[in-house]
Amino acid sequence: MNIAILINSLSGGGAERVAALVGDYYVGQGHNVYYFLGNYGLRQKYDVKGKVIKSDIRFGINRSGIRELLSDAGKVRKLKREYRIDVAISFMEEFNYLNILSKGREKVIIRICRILSDSFYEMHSVFLKPWVLGLVYNRADRVVVMSDYAVAEMRRMYRIRKRRICKIANPVTAAGETAADEQEWNYGSKTVICVGRLADEKQINVAVKAFYAVCRKDKEIQFILLGEGYNRKKIQRMITGKGLEDRIHMLGFQKDVYFYLKHASIFVMTSRSEGFPNAMLEALNAGLPVVATDAPGGAPKYWAKAGRMKNTVSMAS
Repeated sequence: MNIAILINSLSGGGAERVAALVGDYYVGQGHNVYYFLGNYGLRQKYDVKGKVIKSDIRFGINRSGIRELLSDAGKVRKLKREYRIDVAISFMEEFNYLNILSKGREKVIIRICRILSDSFYEMHSVFLKPWVLGLVYNRADRVVVMSDYAVAEMRRMYRIRKRRICKIANPVTAAGETAADEQEWNYGSKTVICVGRLADEKQINVAVKAFYAVCRKDKEIQFILLGEGYNRKKIQRMITGKGLEDRIHMLGFQKDVYFYLKHASIFVMTSRSEGFPNAMLEALNAGLPVVATDAPGGAPKYWAKAGRMKNTVSMAS
């Protein structure tokens, strides 16, 4: 079977990592996997076993119009025909739209990687209007979400038909020995860690403010921040303004996150919302206690039927 995975890029991020894991799984099952990537100037950071197909697709949910959407959907349709795609799996809204509008005989599966209603805070696109999104998404063969909260959102806000919705939680890789285990740990025995994109919805500024209050009472505690994003300079200025340059370590994107989780003392997540918190699950898998904002899709109470997480503490944002 020929499977296409459609996603903006394979740069650092939760959706990108899941796309890599899903593709590797199907390659291991003997299928041909092709990654149809866009041209967004992002460097590939995840290695994959499937074949990477780079395109000149530039459609942006918050910056492009219907003409660009239809033009890029035509490009995707051409790629699907060229590689004789049987199943097309897409991640995130840009490529979900392109996947559906390029639909031929292949099965189309779209994956919702965030709480879409939260996008209204930062995006004002016609493509995110409930009636528009619902009209298009109902043409997919399956709409995959990751929590009961997301199922309810799809049904209530976007009128997605129940028979099209499928709930599949994100995979979590097993914690084990890592290539970085021989590295020296230089961050002390009291270390807070936060893993995520440096974007508005992650509210890293909340974590920095909370750490500032804590470190005034504890002179040994350190804070490791893993991830990249458009807010990096803004967060760096905030850290400098509070005089925390020697206490907060911005280490950027790291493939080997488990090395840091293994040595840290506590994991913090301050997101406004989450599609499904991969980093939190990896922290729990590594045995770390977690402090998290009471965010839709992020706090365990929104997962439902996912099992009780004993190490998790929810706090109001």
